[in-house]
Amino acid sequence: MLLKILGSVLILSILIGCKNITSKGYFIYKGEIKIKLTEHARAKSYFPFYYECKDGEYLISINKTNNSIEIYDINKGELTNAIFYNKLNHFESGISSVYVHNFDSIFTISSWATNWVTLMDSSGRIKNQWRPGNFDCEGYPLKVDIFPAKYFNLYYYDNTLVLPLYPKGSNVASFKPPYSEFLNVKKKFQNMVIMKFNGDSLCPYDSIGKSPEVYDSNWYGGYQVTSTFNKDNNCLFSFASDDNLYLYSEQKLLKVIKSKSSYIEKFIVFDISKIRDQEYMSEYVSSTGSYMAILYDKYRNIYYRIVAHPQEYRLKNGQINQSSNRSYSVIILDENFNRLNEVYFPPKKYYFDNILVAKEGLLISNSHDSIPPVNKKYFSFSIFEYTK
Repeated sequence: MLLKILGSVLILSILIGCKNITSKGYFIYKGEIKIKLTEHARAKSYFPFYYECKDGEYLISINKTNNSIEIYDINKGELTNAIFYNKLNHFESGISSVYVHNFDSIFTISSWATNWVTLMDSSGRIKNQWRPGNFDCEGYPLKVDIFPAKYFNLYYYDNTLVLPLYPKGSNVASFKPPYSEFLNVKKKFQNMVIMKFNGDSLCPYDSIGKSPEVYDSNWYGGYQVTSTFNKDNNCLFSFASDDNLYLYSEQKLLKVIKSKSSYIEKFIVFDISKIRDQEYMSEYVSSTGSYMAILYDKYRNIYYRIVAHPQEYRLKNGQINQSSNRSYSVIILDENFNRLNEVYFPPKKYYFDNILVAKEGLLISNSHDSIPPVNKKYFSFSIFEYTK
């Protein structure tokens, strides 16, 4: 692997700090990964996915500048393959997400809610395409879009494809005051649909991930949901403004796990009547803490919950406190969801919108405009291994 080892080992839970004094384990800083990007790629604009097999380790990135899926070999530190999807059917709008089951089975989702799911191989040969229809959410029919995000991606296992959903036209600004219908949509909505393969057909089986009760009557300025799948193919959901985690086995809710951060005292309810007040929106988003992601580490059989800390909106000198000034932490849970630690990370050192779980450990981006020096021609990650 292309690593830059920086001499002494850094134990984060001791030297950076942690509020949980009864913690079990710590992060060890192991060095960096740097991978040179292609001419048209920019590090801050692309959020790669990690894939590992017997042949090596890879970063998979969607390059929207030249309409390609780029496959970077981590060991070689360079591009090894590119699939130019603009020449393929139903890709006029581009690709919003990619999931590599293996290099013979690469799933993609088209952009701009066109809802095409495509199965291809690494040569770009299309093996099949589907366009799933609408789904019912507990008798409340909704038109939905397949809507993946960095930490809310599609997933494949045992002839089953799980797709992330979002209610079509459910942006709060598209509803009329007092926005009660918007809250009803959120209350009924299921966040993922389980699809089963029947030959070449892809058929809806059930939906999972109902919004937690905390969202039933309030809104928290956003509806970020993230998910991860463990070794048993159970799905764990994390919501931005909810301390709990939710574990599903297909359509069955198995467990609700308490996982509160030591750095978030409470969540501030968003005043929905101020949805069009830009200054209020800016202050809310910049100052409110949230749970950014939940990640499963199959190599160590543990979970990471990423926490963005609240901060003051204005500095003492009256200037606006930028979001890039906030600090973060990572909650670590064992395979039985027992809390092992919560490790603090200071501001302006890492880019927590871009995190990957890899064989070597947790990869946290250290390349972004807010982190000097900026090098836009490389994917650059710091490696942290959690040791119990």
